[in-house]
Amino acid sequence: MLRRMQFGQKRERFEGDPNQIMLPFEAEPVEVEQQQEQIKEKIEYTRNVQTIKGVRNFPITFL
Repeated sequence: MLRRMQFGQKRERFEGDPNQIMLPFEAEPVEVEQQQEQIKEKIEYTRNVQTIKGVRNFPITFL
């Protein structure tokens, strides 16, 4: 597909607009520090393990 985009026919070829402005994807250092602080938050809670209701032990009476 990439070769078609680069070397394909004129109607199939993708040519980027040279006048298009590049978007700034880099975050400011202050924002990066705030995001890292949020990631480092310690989560303290107890989690209840879900039990599977459809699986039960085989009754001894059938043995």
